[in-house]
Amino acid sequence: MALARSIGFAVALFAILTEGSTLERRPNPRNCGEADMCCQGQNNTCFVFGQRVDRSEDSARCYCDSNCLIMGDCCMDYHHHCKSVDCQVGEWEEWTECDNPCGYGSRKRKRVVTQYPDNGGTNCPILKQRRACVGFEEEVCKQNLVNEMTIEKA
Repeated sequence: MALARSIGFAVALFAILTEGSTLERRPNPRNCGEADMCCQGQNNTCFVFGQRVDRSEDSARCYCDSNCLIMGDCCMDYHHHCKSVDCQVGEWEEWTECDNPCGYGSRKRKRVVTQYPDNGGTNCPILKQRRACVGFEEEVCKQNLVNEMTIEKA
């Protein structure tokens, strides 16, 4: 009798504690969209039991990770729900001035990422470039020449 009373109390307490609870009870998701799942790389926990792209079975384990593209075991809606997004970059900035005002040096330029890749999209291209240059700012070069001549005379 005491056990029945304890169980009854536990059930009543559970009902009170969970009243108005926002716990969502959904049936088992059968595709990436229902699971709201898209994962990067190979992820063995990123799957549901649903129809695969290769239609091998009606209720097989299908994946929502970007590696499924290589393995061929993606869920039917993978390409729609986990659509790949390629990297996008902005325009190149102007080249900097030669970093040596009188002689051999280098110039640089860069660009920024405007959209990072997602869901197996293509990686970003090179963002920075550097190239050789020869600086010749007349006044600086003249002063260097005068300084060298002064040192040689001494």
